[in-house]
Amino acid sequence: MDVSPSRPSWAFVTDAIISSLKAAYPSASDDPRSFLTAWAPPAQGLRVSSLSKNISNLLKTAKKHCVSFAPIKMHTNLKLLLPAWDHMGAPPKTYNKKKDACLRTVHRIRTVNDLFSLTTRLRTNGPHQARRNCACNPCKNDLVSGCPNPHKCASAAQNILQKLPSKYDYSYSPQRDNLTLTHRRKEKNTRAILSQRGEVTFDPSVTENDLSACMRIF
Repeated sequence: MDVSPSRPSWAFVTDAIISSLKAAYPSASDDPRSFLTAWAPPAQGLRVSSLSKNISNLLKTAKKHCVSFAPIKMHTNLKLLLPAWDHMGAPPKTYNKKKDACLRTVHRIRTVNDLFSLTTRLRTNGPHQARRNCACNPCKNDLVSGCPNPHKCASAAQNILQKLPSKYDYSYSPQRDNLTLTHRRKEKNTRAILSQRGEVTFDPSVTENDLSACMRIF
């Protein structure tokens, strides 16, 4: 399943239509890439009846064959691209509708990378102070944008990140499996594939750096 920006336009429209089903679930992520979150599109029910037959069949087929996002290992950059809300690795009670409201509306948090960026002020040795009226530049900018307590929001974002298991933790680097091909070998593979000539060496690495490659059907 392709979740890249190069997908055909109809795929984006379908994503938006499926995402509209989330209106019945106030806490659900607004990320249209439903299969990348813990929220599962319903395959039956009143709201599904409003979908076209083709989209309804797509959802039923996906459920029948257990389509899911199931990477064994992920590159750090890939972890940062995942939706921040309804994160599939987040344990129960990770989110708080009231506390997270400002993160969604004012800070416009959408991805794990957005959470990471917001919490940078907490990890640096800069002028940031743990108080409502902190005068560091990031906090001043957030105040201007309408956030009543930038430090509190940064701490809330940090709390979400800290609850993610190591598999999804951007700061955790899994033990090297020493299976990944060298850069030169990968380049040779690419040339062989493009020219449709020569041998292609199998890459046994289980660390993925492409969201689409993490989709599983079984």
